[in-house]
This record gives sequence, C-alpha cells and structure tokens, in this order.
Amino acid sequence: MWSSSTEELTARFRAGKVPDPAGYCAPLRGTPLKLERWEKHWLLVRAIWWCMAVASVVTWGGKRFYLLDGTPTGTNLIGWYGFPIEMMTMALVRETSWLEPDIEVLAVRYDVDSNPRPIRLIRGEVMELEPGLLLGRMVIGKTPLLWYVLEAPAT
Repeated sequence: MWSSSTEELTARFRAGKVPDPAGYCAPLRGTPLKLERWEKHWLLVRAIWWCMAVASVVTWGGKRFYLLDGTPTGTNLIGWYGFPIEMMTMALVRETSWLEPDIEVLAVRYDVDSNPRPIRLIRGEVMELEPGLLLGRMVIGKTPLLWYVLEAPAT
C-alpha cells in the first residue's frame, strides 16, 4: 500500500486535506513509513528511528489528540516495557507548511515548555488522506526526518 518513494509520499500528502483535530480525539495508531537520510541531524534521526522501529523496550504507538479547554493539543503514545504512557506534549495548529509554503497543514508543534529542549526543535506536519487515515512527516527546520501514518480506531 505504501511506497518508499519520497516523491509518492509527497504527492499523497499534497493531495490530502488539513484534518480537524477535534474529529480525531482518540488514540491514533502510528506506523513509521520512511526514514529520510539527512547527515545534518543523523544522530537525532537514528535515535528516534531506533526507539520507534527497533527497540523492544521503548516503542512508538502513535499519537493522541484531544481538546484542552477547547484548544487542540496532544501527546505521543509510547510503550515502555509493554506499558502504555503518554509523553511529549504537542500543540496542534493549522498553519503553513515549513517544507512547502504553498499549502496549509495541521502542524504538530513540540515547542511546548514541558518538553525537553531538543524535542522542541521537532515539528510534525499532518494531512488527512481519507476519513480516519492521516499521513504525517516529522521535520526539523527545513529538514524532513521521517514519514508516518496515523490511523483512527474503527467506529
């Protein structure tokens, strides 16, 4: 179903629409798709990928979006020795893409005071491909790090 081609992922991303976070207030199962190769952030990229795709102690399970006093926000779903925990708070805002300034995205902003400083550099950009299916990419500045899918639970 998913190509490893950056060009195909980018085309699908651009064809999507900006999701309404209020419509996704539930745990969203996450699947990493493609690691981009960028030497500038190689250590951070390797650490994130290792935690998400390889490690048996710490695994990434996706994200949880919710409304906090009416403001869209969220957390990452992390498995720690098989126990689910939520960490790394994020703000969810509709704004211009950092990589493609001609489109708007749902920005997943980690520049929140409760996050460690290195995490605050990360930003996600998410688009809805179809109801219940979101395609996202993680970036630092203008550097794409990886692609991922978020799936809403079936209703």
